[in-house]
Amino acid sequence: MVLRDGAALDGRIYLTEGQTLALYLGSRKGGWVNIVDVVWAADGEAAPHLVLQVDHLALAASMDHDIPAVVGSAVAAQRWVQLGLENGDRLQGCLFLAERQRLSDYLHAIGKFLPIVKTVRLGDGAELGDVALNCAAIKLVRDIAVPAVSEVQSAESGDTPYSMFMIDDTPVTRESVRTDAATLTLLTPGRLPDRRASEARPRVSTATPAALEAELVPLTPQQELGVQRAARHWMGQLAERRGMAPPVGRLLSASPTIGEMWRAVCAANDMAEEELAALVAADFKLRVAPFESIDAKAVAQIPGKIARRLSALPVSVEGNALHVATADPLDPSLEQQLRFVTKMRVEVEVAPPTVIEHALDWWYPDGGAGAAAG
Repeated sequence: MVLRDGAALDGRIYLTEGQTLALYLGSRKGGWVNIVDVVWAADGEAAPHLVLQVDHLALAASMDHDIPAVVGSAVAAQRWVQLGLENGDRLQGCLFLAERQRLSDYLHAIGKFLPIVKTVRLGDGAELGDVALNCAAIKLVRDIAVPAVSEVQSAESGDTPYSMFMIDDTPVTRESVRTDAATLTLLTPGRLPDRRASEARPRVSTATPAALEAELVPLTPQQELGVQRAARHWMGQLAERRGMAPPVGRLLSASPTIGEMWRAVCAANDMAEEELAALVAADFKLRVAPFESIDAKAVAQIPGKIARRLSALPVSVEGNALHVATADPLDPSLEQQLRFVTKMRVEVEVAPPTVIEHALDWWYPDGGAGAAAG
């Protein structure tokens, strides 16, 4: 571990199997982490036990490379970035985003610690490997495709949350991205469409055949009814507040399900469900469910049959609070039924419906008739 004042130490921490370092550090109760067998790098001073406030951390990495920084998936895409830290250091590494996910939305929803793989410190070329980096220690995130000289110009571009300028005839977008721990400056190539801006206009993309078909083929009476009901649905209202295109009517039934609403909004706006999850979570001031570190003890709290009926997956347990992932945070029956079944306080987190469906198949492989998988 390297602290924000430059001090470094080695030690042991204890994680559950498969838990990632970034999520572990970002979820510590009260922000404290227990470390044993501590050795300070500067003078070799040893201590059997140390309790550290994670806000003082700059970065952490596993010396034995046995703690994952992030769990990749079939929908993840690599994104190479350079990062400028508050102490002047610059790092280069790789992030894993969902397909078509905007880098700003990813950073907004990441939490307190950013997981980076294949990390190298620029200047001396030190290979740091997979690290968990405190977002509060980051000042700048620059897409590799943006010229390095833009870092200097970005500091002179003012404090507006969104701006665009040119470097060597290359358009560069500069955004201020607020995370749980800090506000970062993000530099990306080109002028990216801001789907959250009030002036954003509905658009049709060749990447969304459903949206194109809806423009060319008249809707059935059932689909017209679905469009009317979708406009009153909380997700339809969220899309309107965000200046996004309305849900694609071709994908709606007369009484749209929550899964249909997610797919129809994503199809209309050419976005991944993971990207929409970040917007939903931000709108309701909730967390995006960390599916890469699901606790089997939490899964065991809810029978599979109930989890499938409610389309909800337990994620973690903190004291008497059960954190549950759902695609419908306004479902009035979810918290009531889960409190009755578990006798625990229920904390709702957001996840796309297809991700929840696949996770339910994994954790309840017998279809929900028996106990959860270990």
